[in-house]
Amino acid sequence: MTIILVPIEVSARHIHLSIEDKEALFGKDYNLTPKKYLSQSGEFLCEEKVSIINKINNKFIENISILGPERKNTQVELSTTDCIKLGMDKNKMYRISGDIKDTPGIIIKYKNTEIEILKGVIIPLRHLHIDDNTVDLYAMQNSVYASAFIDGIRGCILNNIIIRQSSKAKLAIHIDTDEANCLGLNGGEIVKCQI
Repeated sequence: MTIILVPIEVSARHIHLSIEDKEALFGKDYNLTPKKYLSQSGEFLCEEKVSIINKINNKFIENISILGPERKNTQVELSTTDCIKLGMDKNKMYRISGDIKDTPGIIIKYKNTEIEILKGVIIPLRHLHIDDNTVDLYAMQNSVYASAFIDGIRGCILNNIIIRQSSKAKLAIHIDTDEANCLGLNGGEIVKCQI
């Protein structure tokens, strides 16, 4: 096992839209408006925001950020607290990004336009973005999980951090707002990570 220093980033609720769903909400050939570029290569926070509505009970959350660029499938990433607020069964929703099989759907609304996705609502599992060079440097090709050691008054060890390797990745651990609040983290802290 190897210990490396890794920044923590906090991921708030957001939506990734497919091209088809983006155009259904905003119009044909609409281009999302970048507001801020994120640490992972090519990803950006958009100016546009939407609301989501649970069709079963009409509970909703407004002003949800969209992240670009578009993806193959629309995916809504929420915290456990968000799912409780919406009255959704959180137990089926803990997933790594991209794994939307057998997940619940939701209504997405922008102004007077609504679309319904039949699946794609997840609670993202904590994960470590890591680039190929770092993987090679530490000879960790077979590693699946990492652990992080959180210092401070609410310190702990975060286990089961899924390793997501990519040639374009920038080294960072992503946790959601519930986890950050529990640990007293704001994002940007540097932690020891065992891989």
